[in-house]
Amino acid sequence: MKKNSFSIFSLWKKYKIFLYLNLTLILVLSMTLSLSAAGFGEGNSYPIDNPQQVTVKGTVTDAITGEALSGVNIVVPGTTIGTMSDASGNYSLAVPGSMSKLQFSFIGYVTQDVALADQTPVNVTLTSDVAQLS
Repeated sequence: MKKNSFSIFSLWKKYKIFLYLNLTLILVLSMTLSLSAAGFGEGNSYPIDNPQQVTVKGTVTDAITGEALSGVNIVVPGTTIGTMSDASGNYSLAVPGSMSKLQFSFIGYVTQDVALADQTPVNVTLTSDVAQLS
């Protein structure tokens, strides 16, 4: 005599194709939602492709000697976006719009804020801070 008992394995054998289809549908929908939240599907080719970002380049020099200053900190105030000038005093930084401003700071020099008004390149001359040096 054959027993009629409930078994998860019997259900699995009978309905596994439906389970696979449901899992596939859930996976596709979750990927679609996460990609649309990241910016795909809105005309952007990549989520990091931000048309409002502007690359700002320039040189930082000493106001008295005219020599290039290396290691100058350049940041967008209020953000974590920043860089340092290289050995030739040159820098390049992607900022979140042309209406931003940059802050230039270096030990022994006066910190300077420069507003970006569609100027390219942004060359800055820093003056020494006499009070800080003494």
